[in-house]
Amino acid sequence: MTDPAEFDADGRLISARYGDVYFAGDGSGETHHVFLNGNDLPRRFEQADGTFVVAETGFGTGRNFLLTADEFMRRAPAGGRLVYVSIEQDVLDTETLARVHARLADAHHERAAQLRTALAGEVRSRIEFDGGRVVLCLLRGDVEAVLGAWTFEADAWFLDGFAPAKNPAMWTPSVLREVSRRTRPGGTFATYSAAGAVRRALEDGGFAVERADGFGGKREMLRGTLPNSGADAAPVVAPGTVQVSGAGIAGAAVAHAFAERGVCVTVVDPVGVASGASGIPAAVVRPRLWATDHGAVPDAEIVANAFRYTTAWLEWLASPRFRRCGALLVASEDTAARDARRTENPATSDLVEWVDAERAHDLSGLPVAPHGAVWIPDAGVLDVGGLVRDLLEHPNIEVRTGAPSNDPDLRVFATGTVGRLAGDLVTTPPVRGQAIALAGSDALAKLRTVLCTTGYLAPPDAEGLSWLGSTYDRLDESTEPRPDDDARVLEHFGARGALAEALDGARVERRFVGVRWTTSDRIPALGSLSGDRDVPTMVSLAHGSRGAVTAPWTAEVLTTRAFGEPAPAAPDHLRRLSAEVAIRRRRAAQHR
Repeated sequence: MTDPAEFDADGRLISARYGDVYFAGDGSGETHHVFLNGNDLPRRFEQADGTFVVAETGFGTGRNFLLTADEFMRRAPAGGRLVYVSIEQDVLDTETLARVHARLADAHHERAAQLRTALAGEVRSRIEFDGGRVVLCLLRGDVEAVLGAWTFEADAWFLDGFAPAKNPAMWTPSVLREVSRRTRPGGTFATYSAAGAVRRALEDGGFAVERADGFGGKREMLRGTLPNSGADAAPVVAPGTVQVSGAGIAGAAVAHAFAERGVCVTVVDPVGVASGASGIPAAVVRPRLWATDHGAVPDAEIVANAFRYTTAWLEWLASPRFRRCGALLVASEDTAARDARRTENPATSDLVEWVDAERAHDLSGLPVAPHGAVWIPDAGVLDVGGLVRDLLEHPNIEVRTGAPSNDPDLRVFATGTVGRLAGDLVTTPPVRGQAIALAGSDALAKLRTVLCTTGYLAPPDAEGLSWLGSTYDRLDESTEPRPDDDARVLEHFGARGALAEALDGARVERRFVGVRWTTSDRIPALGSLSGDRDVPTMVSLAHGSRGAVTAPWTAEVLTTRAFGEPAPAAPDHLRRLSAEVAIRRRRAAQHR
């Protein structure tokens, strides 16, 4: 969404949406007085030898960001790194930004031009400046919704939305409580507003608030500090070297995420790249659509968030391994009413829609859903093995079959066989799955979308093969293909009318077998492992059959946490996914 802002006769930029002024003059004086000096940032930047996080409500013209980045780069030591988190619902168009940025001093023009270039297309959430020492995380959306969907802690806050009377949603008590909860001990805030309701809400959140001289015609402003309970919180120091155990989709995604940030990564896998279940040439990327009469299931929210991230990430990679062909979840006569209700699940309602038989035929190319279907337009088919190999072809990544002799700054376990590598984290038993590739059917050649029942059928790939999957055999670690299992795979579509007839005329060209590990609640386990370890350790484990969806997302979550950046996951989701919590749940179950 873009704010239809306009310049008035005096050259001031006015928000048409809120009827308020973005800034007076070039805005530089206000930024320095209220936000930089109000948070004591010139002095604090001189001591910032790790990651320093500034968070802002209201990106506006980007003026605050540009001035803060300049101040940081002039004052911070060489090891310092600025992560600037800004929440904005209405991003200005680049033409308007160019007029505003032209008023700034010449020192800011290079970063301003880079910023406008990055924002010229689809707005990205993460943009690097100054060789990665400055990172802008621009989080789009309603401020309360964004704060609920991302996890981070700030060292300083710029509360810079339009005036409370003009944009009250930016200043509600619940938003300001979230500001307090997202502040590190000893962290600060500053704002031009001196409204009593704002002061009281911040005090209720734990800030020690004081009034200070305002800027220009304003008599007062507010600033404050969140008291320490003890020593200052240690700065986040990004790792320079990382060792990743596992060269499947989880390990490759983690390695690539660190490598893209300039980290030297060693990937260790004794049996090679994409040698296990991650070698599958056709996995379906789609959200989980569980729903109950009581609303969204938490796991559905987690997988839906992973799906949103992963599909955007695949598009950003421009990966030829992903075909965004959409997917139809075909309903039966018995499940049609229930499946139609599933599209109303608030966790996934923005991702799906219910379509009737005619629409399903138009989408898929075959009369496959006489009772209707759930349509997921952003779903698709991913050549996981090919993607893994592509991700590991990075100049900052070395793949080895044996561990290097030197200890890394950080060790990451990203494997399926977690019980054997992570020691005290034990998952449920292995699950064997066999998929088959079909050819020789004129009807299948017409298929344009993924079809899902109790299994899945992908449209033909470049070789003309339609992959169909899969079996689900617990306590079975065999990786040998079994021709006798072909019939079990075909049974997923055995009573599906025209589709069953199409399958009858097809022949099996290939088979793929993979063994997956998962947790008891079928969501991955991730995060840091505490305890007596010689090297800090993180894990991204047990993705099961949903690794194509969850592994890229969890890789970004782990990497952002290691770098002190906002993680694309809600705090309650991170708690549910926590590896430490998974260990405690497993131990409790073992002692019952």
